[in-house]
Amino acid sequence: MIGLWFCTERPRTQWRLLFGERMNTGDRDVNNQASGHPAPAGAESSGPSREWRKFLLLAFVGLPITMVLAIAAYGFVAWFLQILFFGPPS
Repeated sequence: MIGLWFCTERPRTQWRLLFGERMNTGDRDVNNQASGHPAPAGAESSGPSREWRKFLLLAFVGLPITMVLAIAAYGFVAWFLQILFFGPPS
């Protein structure tokens, strides 16, 4: 269902909002439509140091955890198939 939602035709402004790009129209921020007030000045501080922190977090925390979970899932599937259908390797 989510895949179909992403594949539908959308105006450029909706794609920008979807992926977090900041758009100003006049005196208000489109990303903050509900309140009508502009976002605080420090809310969008995405400098090089912040990007490095994100990269290091992904590289040394996120990816290793993802790989361990993927390998564990593969091992579980192989074990489960051996129990149900194929038996132990000979």
